[in-house]
Amino acid sequence: AWRLTLSVITVFSKSYKTVIPRKRHRPSFYGTEGEGTMLLSPASVDMGGVFITPLEKDFDALDASLVMKVLDELCLDAMQINEIASNI
Repeated sequence: AWRLTLSVITVFSKSYKTVIPRKRHRPSFYGTEGEGTMLLSPASVDMGGVFITPLEKDFDALDASLVMKVLDELCLDAMQINEIASNI
């Protein structure tokens, strides 16, 4: 069993909300020490498409494949989302 975590993005001028269900809080490579680590802990803004990193080296390392890896690790897949939706 997994515990559901949500990121919620609200756009007040448009009066709608986007809910992004997540399976993990941070990517597997989160950290500050060791090779291959990155200080990247996506919150709602990042999950909405604007990735923010506190370290310039981490920002410089971001590319499309790394963003996809983060989203694959953190976001539920279509089958998991459908399972949740069918139980609401």
